[in-house]
Parts: sequence; structure tokens; C-alpha cells
Amino acid sequence: MACMSKPSLLVVSPLPPAWSGIANYTDQMLGSLARDWKITVMIGDGEEQPRDIDGEMSIIHRSSERWLFAVEPPQRILHHIGNSAYHLHVPDLVARHGGVVLAHDVRMNALQCFRAFRSNSQNALSTMVERRHGSRLADEFRSWEARGGVTKHFHEVRSRLDEINAYLLGAAVEGADAIAVHSEFARRIALTELPGSTAVSVVPFGHRPTRPRQHGRIGQASTVSTFGFVAPEKNALLLIEAFATAVNAQPGLQLRFVGHVDPAFHRHLLDRAAQFGVSQAVHFTGRVTDTEYLHELEIADVAVQLRALANGEASAAIADCLSASAPTLVTDFGAQGALPNDAVWKVPFGIDPQGLANEMLLVLGDSAVREQLSARARSYADANSFDNAASALTTLLLASPATR
Repeated sequence: MACMSKPSLLVVSPLPPAWSGIANYTDQMLGSLARDWKITVMIGDGEEQPRDIDGEMSIIHRSSERWLFAVEPPQRILHHIGNSAYHLHVPDLVARHGGVVLAHDVRMNALQCFRAFRSNSQNALSTMVERRHGSRLADEFRSWEARGGVTKHFHEVRSRLDEINAYLLGAAVEGADAIAVHSEFARRIALTELPGSTAVSVVPFGHRPTRPRQHGRIGQASTVSTFGFVAPEKNALLLIEAFATAVNAQPGLQLRFVGHVDPAFHRHLLDRAAQFGVSQAVHFTGRVTDTEYLHELEIADVAVQLRALANGEASAAIADCLSASAPTLVTDFGAQGALPNDAVWKVPFGIDPQGLANEMLLVLGDSAVREQLSARARSYADANSFDNAASALTTLLLASPATR
């Protein structure tokens, strides 16, 4: 499209410095979207505005909605929604104005708990549960609401929703003209959660520009790294136990956890490392800068990205590993289960520590396998660049009705 004829697009999403994976993803996507759109980004009230946003884009807060739609309503809206409090305002915007929703998660249990916490209705959460799962299960949540609601029982309620494998997507995207997700796994779940008339499309998950590995290091497989938020659902305990077995077979290995870890869980992981006698070989970086993050990706001989449960999300950490051409082991489950078999090394869901150690040692011990994984990872990331992801979203936006 010629620059002067660009249609206007409102992108509803947090942006850095908000501590959100979706904020980082949107920030990387905006430049590609801006080829075809005149962009305004709507962030939440109270969120800090980025200092280095492209000068051709504008940023407004959620409270400016009425002004925007009265003065210069956007021709299309792209809502980025995820399973956190950063997206509390998105369902109301979708209901009023429609648009395309890019659902980075499809479980939405935490988001719905936050919404219930803020709601004026005591029965907000049980009403959502009843619509999707029936009155019998809703009665269980009504009992919590009668005893102080989500305000007093937030963590118990959210844990119970995850335990029953609830996916409260429908109430978060009601009124959307189209839904986009990042995997066929997420699409199948979304189709069970939404009215039959709702269109759900799979669009590429954007990857950073690729970087080849340093060829001089390919034979020195000694660093195993895992990236992203360190949590039980990432099987961090399993990884430490498997690493302890692997290091007995291959002394000198180092394990690096690159990402934030809550203090209590950090202490638990340190205790486990001490129990297995590998404390000196297990390292936690905590949160890192983008420069430090890219360096950690470069020095990883093998990346291990595990999942114990799936919210329907594609993993930005896995995407970053592939862009960095890092040989990457993933759980054959959820969105990563659909990644090409030659671009990642898949390990079975439910694998035990000995089995995981064996898989790690196979990759660590075979430079030809690592070289092949690196090359195919880079090819896959190139084919799923942010430019290609933005093009797919643009096609979807143009096929959808104008903003109402």
C-alpha cells in the first residue's frame, strides 16, 4: 500500500516496559504492521509509555477510548489478549467495537479471575463457569463466592479452574469479528469454547531475525539452558533431576535457568540441586536485559523447554531459541508438539528424569545432530518471521468488518 493511503489500525496491547511477554511480542510486531497500517496503540491506564516508539505511531491509554472513537475512529482493531491482568479492559472493548482478537492464550482462567475480582457482581465467575461447564460445577464456585469470593480465594479458585482443565475463553472475546491463534492445538480448543459461527484462524508466531551459531563452539557441548519464566509448569524440578543424572555421565555440564523465578520456588529449586549434589553446576540469572538475553541464547549449547500443562500459547522462548539457531529440546505437547520434527528435538509428555537425561545426552553428544537442528531451526524461524506474521494478520483484518 502507498504510505498516504494506509488505513488506520488500533492495536490494543501492553508495551514495554510492562513486564509482559505479549508486550514484548507486540513491540517486535509493530514495525512489520506499520508497513501497511497507520497505527495507534492503546495501553492500559497507568502503564508507562515506551520511550523509543516509532515516531509515526501514536500511543493512548485505555481512558482515551471515547475521545478516540468520537474524533478519529480506527478502521480496524487488533486486540492482543493474554491470561493476565494487563488485558482486563480488552473484553469490554471487543464487546463494544468488535475487531480481530489475537489470543496468545486460550485458557484465560487467570484473566477471568482478575475480572471477577474487579466486578461489581458477586457471581461473575460462577456465571462464566456455568455458561461453559454447567450448573453443577458452577455451584462449587458459588460456594467460594459466598465465602468472600475471588477477593479472598484468588489462588485457590484459579488453581481449581486449571485442575478441572477449564478454558474460559468465550467470555473474554465475545463480540469479536474473528479470532486468531498461533497453533492448530489452540484452534481446536478455541472452537470448543466459542459459538459455531466464530471464525478461528491460525497465524504464524513471529520470530526474531535469525542468527547462525558460532561454528567454533559446536563441538564443546557443555551448557544446557532453559529460557523464560521459571515455574512448576515448565518442569523445572524435572530438569534439575535429569541434569543431575546427565552430569554424572558427562562431567563438566552446566545448567542455566535464564528468566525470573519467584523467591520461594527459587529456594525449592536450590534445595533440590543441593540434594542431587549439583549446586555448583546450576545457575539462575534472574531477569536479564535484552542484550544479556541474546548472549545467553548464543552460549547455550542445548536449550531445554519443557511443559507440564498448556494454556494454548505458543512459546516466545522457544521461538527465540530457534531464531538463535540453538538446538532445542521441547515437550511433544501443546503448540510445540506441532513444530517440525527436524527443527526441534521432541521428548514425550510425562517423560521421567532418566529418560530426559538420556535425550539430553544424545543431543549433547552428537555434533551432527546439533548442526542439523540449528540449520532447520533457522529455516523455520525465517519462514515465520514477524513480517510474515504481520502479513497474515493484515489479511485477516482486511477481510473483517470495519470497526463498529
